[in-house]
Amino acid sequence: MIPTKNTALLFLLGVALCAPALLFAAVPPVLANLVASLLTILDSVAFIFAGLALLIFFWGLALFTLRSGNANEYTRGRTLMLWGTVGIFIIFSVWGLAGFLGSMFGIQEITECDAPSLSSFFTSCLTP
Repeated sequence: MIPTKNTALLFLLGVALCAPALLFAAVPPVLANLVASLLTILDSVAFIFAGLALLIFFWGLALFTLRSGNANEYTRGRTLMLWGTVGIFIIFSVWGLAGFLGSMFGIQEITECDAPSLSSFFTSCLTP
């Protein structure tokens, strides 16, 4: 491909925009905010998918053990356990990648969270 005037200008514009981040090792705040938002969404979605993958695994385990007399249900349970394991592996890989990206961009990780409880629910509902 022969570089044209437009591609050369586009390349120079890209270099000019990325130069401060490369030279001073600073991440632009817009990029850090975008990555933080994406990691928050990814973390929420990954938590839901991890629960589904775990549910699929245990459903396959139940089919595998309880209906081992039926060949179709036995193989279906084995397949569900396999895909549940693959799903759990993928989810933990995504969480690891999200943690790596967060540490690379200097995004603080939330380490503690308040678990919901019945007493906090009734306290918040009954307080005027």
